[in-house]
Amino acid sequence: MKTIFKSIFLLSILFLTINLFGQTTTFEYLFATLKDEVALDIIEDTANGSYIICGAQKNPGSYNDNGFILRISDEGAFIDSATIIDNKQRLVFSKVLPGYSDSLVFAGFRTDTIFGKFLNTSLVFYVTDMDLNPKDTVIHHLISNYSYLNGYVKTISENRMAVIGSMLDTAYYFSPRMFIHEFSHSLDSLTTVYWLDSIANGQDLKVLPNGNYWCLLHGFNGYTPKYYFFDSAFNVLSEKMVPHDLSDPFGVKWDSDSTFYITGEWNGGPDDDVAFMHQLYYDPDNPDKNLFNWWGTLDTMDLPAYYGGLDFNNKDSIFMGGTTHWAGDFPHVPSWFYIYQTDSMLNIRWERFYGGDAYYAMLRLIATSDGGCIAVGYKYDYLHTNAYQRDIYVIKLNSEGLLVGNEEHPSIKMQEALVFPNPGTNEIRVRVAAQYSESLFRLFDMNGKELLQQKINGRYSKVSTAFLKPGTYIYRITSDDGLHESGKWVKQ
Repeated sequence: MKTIFKSIFLLSILFLTINLFGQTTTFEYLFATLKDEVALDIIEDTANGSYIICGAQKNPGSYNDNGFILRISDEGAFIDSATIIDNKQRLVFSKVLPGYSDSLVFAGFRTDTIFGKFLNTSLVFYVTDMDLNPKDTVIHHLISNYSYLNGYVKTISENRMAVIGSMLDTAYYFSPRMFIHEFSHSLDSLTTVYWLDSIANGQDLKVLPNGNYWCLLHGFNGYTPKYYFFDSAFNVLSEKMVPHDLSDPFGVKWDSDSTFYITGEWNGGPDDDVAFMHQLYYDPDNPDKNLFNWWGTLDTMDLPAYYGGLDFNNKDSIFMGGTTHWAGDFPHVPSWFYIYQTDSMLNIRWERFYGGDAYYAMLRLIATSDGGCIAVGYKYDYLHTNAYQRDIYVIKLNSEGLLVGNEEHPSIKMQEALVFPNPGTNEIRVRVAAQYSESLFRLFDMNGKELLQQKINGRYSKVSTAFLKPGTYIYRITSDDGLHESGKWVKQ
């Protein structure tokens, strides 16, 4: 009998331990000052129980960016921050480099501060200790009379990394010229290659098993996105269009030496949808062997996170994210972070939206070690400021895309259906998350009298409100399989 009670006691302790300590921590975090701040990258520091974020900070309306670093705890509390000022040039950090055990290394760029030129570009590697105290700064110079457009840092091998991106000839400002700059793990410059006689805009790079390179090119300014294949000396072997008219900004993650997942904007269906693909073969002679899916609706601009909106630790749980109703840097419109999860066959499990009370733009998403994900970007609170002033916004979710235990900071609203424009006039547009194939929209006056109802098949519908008088109304969107959304809609 004692043995039975002992077993029951141990099982109870095990159950409590799993439930108390095995749950995913979720939170939202807003870093808000009088400065204009954006977050471009984030990594999880599991050894120290924190997240490291990098980006840029400046005075509102200025072009003189300063590098910015932020550390928050794995429970969403501020730990430390650092602003790195270059008195002569603008400085932006776009990547926290992986693979350093006793240091943090932030990759970015410096340029002049004259808008429309941004010349004299250098790649910058800023090294700190784990407490953000400076240790070293390494500078690699690029062509001085070209304007820096963008750069993405990619790990090539255990000892090599590369910045792949583009620069602009100021005489032909909308004609990007691609460059690839390889450097060692110790931050020594290895190789820099420029393609100044052709228009190209690189985003991703990988060494293939045969020693050649695979490269992904943007579709900048109407140019078609392509896969390039280089030999080991970066001579072009061949090029192919990215299948399905998939376009930038892209999020890419390789799941083997020959296959990868990719998300991007899709031009093959209704405008401004998002698509995702599993490229099953990297052979330049056979690029069309793939799985493909898409989602989205008319009337909203859905854009993947600019610095990477696809990640997974387990490819049967793929997170993808970006901005719904993207409209530039400082628009006076509401928007949302969107995040959805698929299985390895690209079937959507769930889709959710976060925001709507301001303009939100997601710039980076990563999967986390606890099975959830975390996304960073910025919030532009146009309802409460006239300045060009953004705040860093972070949201940490569990594996189901939920915020749990968020009572202390309930500012964000997770939604599975959107109603827009709000305020509106003679039409309501309703967008429903992908997991709900059929739902019901109902509209009530402020006294609770039902004025209309309309069945919604799929993800999107339009509801005519021309017969209604200007005023405030209550909407409810429901389905038999768990959708319950409600709110106020204003007709002007």
